[in-house]
Amino acid sequence: MTISLLNAQKGNISSASSGSTAGFASTSGSTFVICVSDPNANVTVSDNKGNTSNYVQVGTDQVLTGGAGTVTGQMWQCPNGTGGSGHTSTVPFNSGTGDCAFYFLEIGDAANPSVDTPSLVKGTDATSPFEQTTGTLAQADNLVVAFAFNNDSALTFTAASPLTTQLSESNVALYWTNA
Repeated sequence: MTISLLNAQKGNISSASSGSTAGFASTSGSTFVICVSDPNANVTVSDNKGNTSNYVQVGTDQVLTGGAGTVTGQMWQCPNGTGGSGHTSTVPFNSGTGDCAFYFLEIGDAANPSVDTPSLVKGTDATSPFEQTTGTLAQADNLVVAFAFNNDSALTFTAASPLTTQLSESNVALYWTNA
């Protein structure tokens, strides 16, 4: 079997204390990933299939300051999770309210320990097009999950070939743009 992206959903939170994605039919044994960009850096992640305590943060908070403010990017994964129909993820703020967009992914055939430690890249490129290079991939059969976000203006995100942008948020009036 080949590792693959099976499902992807986007959720939004606008001046609220939490938000959820739409549901999809997922498969037990898949790896589930939640990506969040939030100005408060004050979130937890969960899903409705009992995997909440199995989500671990991938790497550390990636913080951008300046521009229109401070925003923190986080990625969480749950290897070999429980799936089922109507699978949703929820991002609640630990205190207060906020505005953010977040993503819930299901990756098939990537059961632990085949999920590599991620390579996190914090960009400092100041000239458009903004470009970053990932770290070295450690396996022959890879699925790259890249989460891009900013704290300055409405940017569009374009993945270089052979990568594909699955989901993105460009409404800078309500959310921090990301993909």
